[in-house]
Amino acid sequence: GHQKFFESPETQRAITYLSLIAPVAKGVSVIGNIIRTGAKFLAKQAVKSGGKYSDDLVKAAQKLYPKKAGKIEMHHITPKYLGGTKNGPLVPLDGAYHQQITNAFRHVWSYGKAPINEIQRKQIMEQVYKQFPLPFGYPF
Repeated sequence: GHQKFFESPETQRAITYLSLIAPVAKGVSVIGNIIRTGAKFLAKQAVKSGGKYSDDLVKAAQKLYPKKAGKIEMHHITPKYLGGTKNGPLVPLDGAYHQQITNAFRHVWSYGKAPINEIQRKQIMEQVYKQFPLPFGYPF
């Protein structure tokens, strides 16, 4: 019952969304703690269920980019510079992990290069997300 509820992608997205807006509201520190606890639980469940995204990947990124660590940034699953739309699917990521993914995309296909086709875009995304997977519930 409860475990399936917390494991569902819809619940994970709702908790992530609430964790983004909770700091804006006043007097919600208790709710914020509950949300953070729930998000950690979901991340651990994703790893147990065979997902590749893990706290270890985020911690490694935080060591590389400590100034971005702990800050939530929204990542376009299909990067805009590779043809993704401004209103395309987003995933909230730790800022350090987001930077690591962005750098990986830039390494494979730098900004300002010629436009790419759909096959090239999918290959680039597969390459980057194989190295730096997205959290459970956010397929590309």
